[in-house]
Amino acid sequence: MQNTSEVYHNAGAYRAALQERALVPRGFRFAVTATEFVPAELGEEAEPLPIKLTAILAPAASRAWAAVLTRNRVTGAPVEVVRGHRGRPVRGVVINNKVANVCAADGEAAARSVLASVGAAFGVPAAQLLPASTGVIGWQLPVAALAAAAPQLAANLGATSAADAAEAIMTTDAYPKLRSATTPSGHRVLGIAKGAGMIEPDMGTMLAFIVTDAPATADELQEELQGAARSSFNAITVDGDQSTSDMVVLLSSREREPDAAPVAGLGAAVREVCAGLAGDIVRNGEGTRHVMAIAVTSRLAEADALAVAKAVGNGPLVKTAVYGNDPNVGRIASAVGDYLGSRPDLRRIGARDLTISLGDRQVFDGGVFTLGPASERDLSDYLVSCRCDTSGGFPPHDRVVRIGIRIGGGAGEREPHTVRALAADLGYEYVRENADYRS
Repeated sequence: MQNTSEVYHNAGAYRAALQERALVPRGFRFAVTATEFVPAELGEEAEPLPIKLTAILAPAASRAWAAVLTRNRVTGAPVEVVRGHRGRPVRGVVINNKVANVCAADGEAAARSVLASVGAAFGVPAAQLLPASTGVIGWQLPVAALAAAAPQLAANLGATSAADAAEAIMTTDAYPKLRSATTPSGHRVLGIAKGAGMIEPDMGTMLAFIVTDAPATADELQEELQGAARSSFNAITVDGDQSTSDMVVLLSSREREPDAAPVAGLGAAVREVCAGLAGDIVRNGEGTRHVMAIAVTSRLAEADALAVAKAVGNGPLVKTAVYGNDPNVGRIASAVGDYLGSRPDLRRIGARDLTISLGDRQVFDGGVFTLGPASERDLSDYLVSCRCDTSGGFPPHDRVVRIGIRIGGGAGEREPHTVRALAADLGYEYVRENADYRS
């Protein structure tokens, strides 16, 4: 059933909703500041570009943190620093936008240098801070500019809202993303995220930071985060590209004592926050006008069913048809068949085993399309009703284009189960954004 519970009429109403949503877990404070830099790669004559520095700080360092990181083999320096920090105490995260710090000369040293400057301004050992960067891949991190901004960042600590932090980490995002949840035992979970392009994670999303005051252990946090990422961030796609910088970090301040042991409902709250952020990212995909919610019901292994869903969601012909409000459902059937045919172990499944629906209407069953003049008009109207233009800096609604795929006999001995994925359409704005990204 389509979720239409979130409707916003202007950017102000959306920002107000974020502020209401921002139930910050006990102990956490946020800080944001802005500065300028000239990319070394563009030369001294280039115009200065804006860059923002954001910090999330807990009241004390703790080993109660977790992270899931990109599996891209070309990784950003911050990813490597975080990977090497596992098991050590962490007090906070320092994030910059505009420059991803990927495979630049001395990238890890640059990341640590920025942490040292920020740590000195905060009075926090640099070894207790994690770095995160997003933006242009290949540019060097502007260490001097960020170091000079560190004192003002420290001065702003506590005067910055979580919603402000969500906005500061954006790059090509149209609007900030913030979600929160409260467990039955009263513990809070809050997450912010950024991401609009280069999105098909294999761990988490481009960048997401989740905080809680639940007194969970590092192992418990890691287990909950990995499970939440699997069903949320790992089940979305905007353009089929996994980033070099994907990172999701979960920190606990451990500021609230549990009403009962263990903490009740923490996993469900983390999953709720991650699912909300993942949906926000797809809806805010670069140039996105429709979100496709693709459900695959089958006896296939979960990974195979998810791959079928993503084959549909990543298919350029499916994506462009949906963008144009064209119910060209033959493209959906073709994308499913193409994926099945590419897998020798799945070639026993044929057209007669497939049922496909768009919205509430069945369009393919038992190897035959069930289409006609009325269905064409109705389905086109349905796509129009789901269109969501976020170019005004807010999501007007959270409606989705529902695509259902049922794979019948011969698919294995498991009980039928449903795997879901979210995908974005593909239009002119995506090409313009990425053609002009650095110019």
